[in-house]
Amino acid sequence: MLTPYDFSIIIGLRLGGERILVSDSFTSTELKKLLGVVPSRIRSNNIHLSWLCENIPHCETTAKGARMFMLLFVGTFLCPDLGSTVNLRYLESLKRVGKIQNYDWGGMAYATLMHFMTQLSRLSLSSLGGAPFVWQVWMYEYFGVGHVTREEATSIFPRFLRWLPQYHFSVTSRRSLEIWHLVINNLTADDMSLDPWVGCEGYVECERALELNGCQALFECGHGRYWYLGDRVSSQVHHVYPPTTIPVPPCPSIPLADFLTDKEIAHALMGFVVP
Repeated sequence: MLTPYDFSIIIGLRLGGERILVSDSFTSTELKKLLGVVPSRIRSNNIHLSWLCENIPHCETTAKGARMFMLLFVGTFLCPDLGSTVNLRYLESLKRVGKIQNYDWGGMAYATLMHFMTQLSRLSLSSLGGAPFVWQVWMYEYFGVGHVTREEATSIFPRFLRWLPQYHFSVTSRRSLEIWHLVINNLTADDMSLDPWVGCEGYVECERALELNGCQALFECGHGRYWYLGDRVSSQVHHVYPPTTIPVPPCPSIPLADFLTDKEIAHALMGFVVP
C-alpha cells in the first residue's frame, strides 16, 4: 500500500493543513480582479490549461500570476481531469496568496492518485492520472523492481530526484501494472524492504504524513473522497512482518464518505487512531 508517508517522501509535498475551500459562484468582475483577465471560454466552470499557459506571462502582478500558476498546478498534477481543463472553483483558496501554503494540496494529490488507482482497477481507465511515477518509485524502493540512475543517493529528498533528470518516467499503463502484479506474486518477505526511507527522517514536510500513517483518515480531491486505513498496513507502519496486529472491521461510515456532514468530514480529514 502507498501510505501517506510514502507519498510525501517520494513527491515532496506536505500532507495535512486546512481543508481546500471551493466556490462555484465567481462573477466576471471577481475573475477579472483575481486573474487580471476573464477567460475567453468557460464551460461548466472549467477553463482550458492552454489558456493559463498563454496568459501567465502577461500577468500584471505576482499575485495574479501565482493564482494562475496554482490553477495550472491543480489541473496538470494535483487533480487533473481527462479534458485538460481545471475548475475555477479552487480560486476560493487562492484569493489570499499568503494563505495558499496553508491548504492541504498534498492531500488532494494523494486522493487523486487513489481515485485513478480505483478507476484503473475497475477497468474504467486504461492508464493512471495524477502522479503515476510515484508508483514506479515506490516499486523500486520497496521491492527493487525497476532501475534508478542515482543509486548512491539513498537519503535524497524528495525521493523521485534519484531518477531525474536523466530518466524520464513513462505513463503507468494497465500493462505495466499487470507486469508488476506478476512480479509481486513471485516476491517473498525477504525481497521487501520494510523501511526504505532510512536516512530521510526529520523533514518537516513529511511530519504530518508520518502521523497519519497509522490512522484511518479521509482524503478528498475534485474526483471524490477516499479512505486510507492505516491499521491494515501495519507491516509498513511498524516495519515488522508478519503483522503483529489484526485489523478491526472498518467504520460503518467508511462506505458513505459522500454522505458525511461537513463536521464529520472535518473530523475524518484529521485522521484518528484505531483502538
